Amino acid sequence: MSTTAGPRPVLHPFRPGDGPPLLAAWCRSAPEDPISAARFRTLVLLDPHFDPEGLGVAALGGQVLGAA
Repeated sequence: MSTTAGPRPVLHPFRPGDGPPLLAAWCRSAPEDPISAARFRTLVLLDPHFDPEGLGVAALGGQVLGAA
């Protein structure tokens, strides 16, 4: 058994350019509950209470894995 850890995901606040890969990750993870770019923009990005610092985006090797 190896004790060497592989690359670890990094978590960063939502930033410009994260939208499309985040939507793709969402749709891969929840194929029965996909979201469109227009719906994400309306429900999340245009919400007056949306704070990019509060939307953590997980990425590994530059690929978005998900968010919380």
